[in-house]
Amino acid sequence: MAMFTAEEQHSPGPALPGGRYPGDPLSLELPSDPGPTPQRPHDTREEEEEEEEGEPLDISIRVTTCWALQSHLSSAGESSTSMILSIQARTTSMHWRRTTRRQIAQGRTSPGKKQAKSTLGYRDPGKMIQIFGLKVTCSEPYPVSVYGVVAVRDDLEPLRNPVFNRPCRDDALVIHQDSLALPLCSPCRGMYIWDKALLEVDLWEKCEGDGSSDKRLLLAHAEIEGQYDLDLMIDGQITGDRCSLVMDYLLLAGSVEVVIQVFAKVEHPHHLRFAAFISGFAHEIVLFDGKFSGDEKLLQHVVAVKAKGKLDVCLELEESLFWWTFEQGAVGAVRSPDNSVLKYGQFDVRVLFAPKDFTVVG
Repeated sequence: MAMFTAEEQHSPGPALPGGRYPGDPLSLELPSDPGPTPQRPHDTREEEEEEEEGEPLDISIRVTTCWALQSHLSSAGESSTSMILSIQARTTSMHWRRTTRRQIAQGRTSPGKKQAKSTLGYRDPGKMIQIFGLKVTCSEPYPVSVYGVVAVRDDLEPLRNPVFNRPCRDDALVIHQDSLALPLCSPCRGMYIWDKALLEVDLWEKCEGDGSSDKRLLLAHAEIEGQYDLDLMIDGQITGDRCSLVMDYLLLAGSVEVVIQVFAKVEHPHHLRFAAFISGFAHEIVLFDGKFSGDEKLLQHVVAVKAKGKLDVCLELEESLFWWTFEQGAVGAVRSPDNSVLKYGQFDVRVLFAPKDFTVVG
């Protein structure tokens, strides 16, 4: 039986200093040009077993309010592998649903792998999803080499919008027990939610050899309801036999897409860590964390920010912190680091609020 946990937490604090999926899936036109999927050995026997039995799934939600919890297991007439979980509070609710390959084949969810277009959505504020972090815990012995895809299909366009995108086993990420985070990649564009969005998870373990012994860690689909829980930090957890995934995210009301660009010129290798903070919330969005030297565009990342709100970008370098602050409507940064940053290199941070018809270029 699924276990449910919740705890009362404080409301989001101030910013740090300085700073479709269609309601009726049957009406969905499936893409004719599937994009890349994780490159892994294909075992038809495993597929048949999954279609008949499915993967045990345990989903728990922790929201920043006091919940009264209620769970509903699959009712008579439904597949034994489907599970509907409802979590209710005084005025809020969330609904995540587990789907199986059989449901996909019956048209109850979209199997297409094509990615969302990189043209941004709207200039006008809307309700958006902002993901702050992904963390995995595995039952396999550490370290574990993980590859695969975590993506969102939203109300704007029911195509994959990846937030973790390492589909090739040659690009597997080594996870240690003391560092369980999956690094976020920039989504193709902002993620909108009016009714609901679909979260897709397909994670694999890279094992020794030619790939024939690779193991699937987690395969899951979960619906995220968008009517409630606005501006509250949410921890959504999906648990399988071999792996658990925790996603920290917000449903932001009245928000716009923002493009962060960082150009860097660094002569000697330094470990750089760039993070973004949106006004009203202390949680960080890690944009880059690694060694760098050269003269190029270091990163480009799309985030959701409250309309007329602020965005802080922080560079952590050799125990020093350098801050840039941006506001919608202002030209350039309203606050930038002093000249002390120049001893490490030159950093040009640009932020574009709600750029209409802007195409995200990698």
